[in-house]
Amino acid sequence: MIERKYPVNYWISMHMVPCLEALEPFFVCIESDDFVGAGRVIDSCDTDELHKALMRSLLYQSVGDVNAALKVLEPFIDAEDFYVNRNLLRLYLSLSMTDEASKALKSLKPANEEMQTIVLNAEGSLMWRSGRNELAKERFEQAFELAKRCNNSMLLSSCIINRALMLQCFGNATEAEKLYMEAMNIAKSSGMVENVLISRLDLGELYKETGKTDRAKEIILSAIEYGDGYKNYNVSSIMRDCYINLGDIFFMEKDLDQAEKFYEKAIDQKYGETADVARAYMGKTRILMERKELSEALNLLEAAHALAKRAGSPRYEAETLLLRGQVYERQNRLNDALQSYGVAVFLFRKLGNTYEIARGEKAVGEIYRRMGDEDRAAEHMKKAEDMSASMTRTRD
Repeated sequence: MIERKYPVNYWISMHMVPCLEALEPFFVCIESDDFVGAGRVIDSCDTDELHKALMRSLLYQSVGDVNAALKVLEPFIDAEDFYVNRNLLRLYLSLSMTDEASKALKSLKPANEEMQTIVLNAEGSLMWRSGRNELAKERFEQAFELAKRCNNSMLLSSCIINRALMLQCFGNATEAEKLYMEAMNIAKSSGMVENVLISRLDLGELYKETGKTDRAKEIILSAIEYGDGYKNYNVSSIMRDCYINLGDIFFMEKDLDQAEKFYEKAIDQKYGETADVARAYMGKTRILMERKELSEALNLLEAAHALAKRAGSPRYEAETLLLRGQVYERQNRLNDALQSYGVAVFLFRKLGNTYEIARGEKAVGEIYRRMGDEDRAAEHMKKAEDMSASMTRTRD
């Protein structure tokens, strides 16, 4: 029998939902892929409409329908309920809706140290996404110190992963590697499959960034092996991320056939059309560009853009537009490329993602340089340089 990915105490420990009598049969249905049964449990349980909405939101989150999960909670946005705002915050962050996430964060009223730890982690995530790295690092450190006092290993491993990410961001790969290993061991001992996979995936990304591609492939493949057989959208989503990263590594190594194989595996992961599928499509687009199949690349980008838009992910909408601009450049369609890059920069500015804004501004500057407009080229190159001073990449 496969161990259930999300035992009830996980959701309670991470303060996604209060302790309700109906949770056990509810999650038994979810882990059996009996989503109709889970809906019946919600309809028949003896609780108020707010708690039913929380359970419906978790049901939608379990099958990857983030927009539906958001929609059922938004009528309760003024209820000043910690669990509602906790879920809203998580959903807004997953959709890169930073303004809405900030409002949900301000509405969180922690009643204990565990809840306060969650708030500090969320503050750190928002600061990181807006390029305020030092403040983000401070919040993650505070969350870690608080988590150590809470005797909650699931929460502690999440805090350690965030600390590792920040150290990685600041170039301290050695210490980041140690923390990923520590988080992995804590998560494994507590049966928290999600954090075992995330720590291995993040460690693989660290190895990839530092040029240790063989070790990166090894640790990401071990994550796939560990997660194989576990149900639930969240595990499926992390597994998809693993396949995409492997595709990226093989693409870097110019092994286009292997890269394509892993992008296909990412697309085939259960629960289908999420924003991450658009990432896999973008990976396949780069392969088509290398093969000089530019018309096919544009067609696939149209599908990727539509997927990102349907999933409510402006981040990946903008990424598809950046890539489309690159295809247009190769076709010498410079005006089309300029328009595509311009819309991408506009979207990234709305999100406040400094790393991506810098990429977009640099691309716009290079187009103007090709057009012979050195003044505009210099203007946009300067904007890119200014952004790089506080540069940070948001998490996917």
